[in-house]
Amino acid sequence: MKHLLTCILFFVFSTGLSQTQAQIIEWVNGEVIFESRTQIERFEGRTTSINGYINLDEATFKFEVSLDSVSTGNRRRDRNMYERYLKTDSYPFATFNGQLEFDENDELQSVTGDFEISGKTNRLTMSEVSLIKIDEGYSLSAEFEISLEQFEIPRPRFLLVTMNDTQHVRIVGQMR
Repeated sequence: MKHLLTCILFFVFSTGLSQTQAQIIEWVNGEVIFESRTQIERFEGRTTSINGYINLDEATFKFEVSLDSVSTGNRRRDRNMYERYLKTDSYPFATFNGQLEFDENDELQSVTGDFEISGKTNRLTMSEVSLIKIDEGYSLSAEFEISLEQFEIPRPRFLLVTMNDTQHVRIVGQMR
């Protein structure tokens, strides 16, 4: 009898837990694009090495990007970026931990949170963000800008040309 009561309590407890589990959607595939400019050229760094999730019940968004997977199409520039500027041996990931902000119609308006890169953390807001329900889950896109100076990352120089301080970042992907 005691064993039967234990089984019933376990069943009731575990059923209650499954009904209160948070609705979490995770990355299936995605891409992060960093756009950099100098006085005379523009180039992009790209990676598909992004992991993270959105917890819809708690309205949170977390992700991490493997920095040494970012490719600009120039191996020498990439190596300099990893070693001299991003210091990927010590800080291999850029991370974001933020809160989704919805309007009165439950439309996603922005995401505000802490972005960490190269060991420095700053608060930022992604105001160009969308999360759209599709057949296969959700489509996510977000854009924001970071200042190299705010993260104490020196601005790279190439001969007489210096990279702009502001870097435009775009994230696109599918989540389930």
